[in-house]
Amino acid sequence: MTIHSKSAWLFSTVMVASTTVCLADGLADRQSRVHEFRKAIAGADRIVVRARWFPSEGQESENTLLEVKDPQTIKEFSEHLRFDANSDWISCFCAGYLGIDWYQGKQRLVRSFLQHGQALRWEGFQGDARLTDDSSQWLVHWLAAHGVIGPIIEREPAQWKAAVAKESRQRLAELTPPGFLKAVRRGEAEFAQWAKTGSLFNDRSQESEEELKDKYMRAAIPDKKVLYATMFRLLGCLPMRWEVFYWPEQEEAYDFLARAPRAELDRAIQAAARAGDKSERRGGARFVFTPPILTVYQEPETNENDIDKWTTLLADAAYSDPLPVNRQRVVRRLMERPKANRLDILDRATRDQDQEVRRAAIEALRRRGGADAVRILQCIAHGKNLPPAPLTLTKDYADGVDGTDDFPTIVFGTIYADTDQDAAKAALRNMAR
Repeated sequence: MTIHSKSAWLFSTVMVASTTVCLADGLADRQSRVHEFRKAIAGADRIVVRARWFPSEGQESENTLLEVKDPQTIKEFSEHLRFDANSDWISCFCAGYLGIDWYQGKQRLVRSFLQHGQALRWEGFQGDARLTDDSSQWLVHWLAAHGVIGPIIEREPAQWKAAVAKESRQRLAELTPPGFLKAVRRGEAEFAQWAKTGSLFNDRSQESEEELKDKYMRAAIPDKKVLYATMFRLLGCLPMRWEVFYWPEQEEAYDFLARAPRAELDRAIQAAARAGDKSERRGGARFVFTPPILTVYQEPETNENDIDKWTTLLADAAYSDPLPVNRQRVVRRLMERPKANRLDILDRATRDQDQEVRRAAIEALRRRGGADAVRILQCIAHGKNLPPAPLTLTKDYADGVDGTDDFPTIVFGTIYADTDQDAAKAALRNMAR
């Protein structure tokens, strides 16, 4: 063995031995930190899950998604958090979402952050403690079952989208008349055939593709009341963000309504507002409160008064939507259209579970002014308009149909540096100027 090779052998032997010692020390260190974590949460009588990400503090009480107080559930949750001490714990550069905190009374015992549904960040870990695969899977499914779906979308995006898509397809299939899509395709095919053989510019008698589709859709569902009720039910049968890409049935329903004669549509919207079917009411609300209605609906008889009237009629159905992002849209529409005088909705919105809805309502009241708006803002300023405890969140079926981005969309929301009381006081000061 040469001097060079002997030196190399000695160096490699020392490095292997050092690495083995480091791994042993690292394993013992990770096990010790897990033990400290267990001790820290041992006395917890409350677990709070928040829409919060490291390192923001914000107004933490304003972002609660889920609160667990049942001792057995707390025990089950804590016991299912199992860490893989044999794998390296490496800090991820991502901010972390969600926030999971353990409390004893009002004292916070542990403040932690979930990393991609697969690791937990806590200051005592000095990094991100990797969960075992079984524990990670249990955690994201447990959160999803309690309405907090962000982690499962992030950890299992393909499986989640497939499951949600299957559920939504089944629901739409139940509501879609047998001849509906067949009528749409017939209109498209007839127009495509004519376009190949005819002249788009010379044959003025030829019906447009939209006219053909409408003609065959009306023939498939000849009763106008049933036709419009069906269109609204297709739009409103699934809890989902209103502005996302629709399933074909929903897209065709929306387009049909956007082309409808003003008088027919007006009667249909009034009927939807009074309908006993929740899907029909929410579908009418979705149509009226979706931004394209202001530009797509081009009937010459329609004017701003129609939009104000329809907004007023369907404000209740729209605000009853389970998704905060849609309720935010409702409040902003009422802010933009003061003639749609639904001060009662703005009053309710100041007690919404979602802080962005509450803030939009405070701003809407400030802009509207008047004695009633001042009274509501004064209640908030004095701490009398407190939001209710959080409810179980609703699955957003848009997560199963929006194929524009392979990376899962997680809406974090805004974290405000001030409280609703502070915002209301500022609004009152602004109105007094």
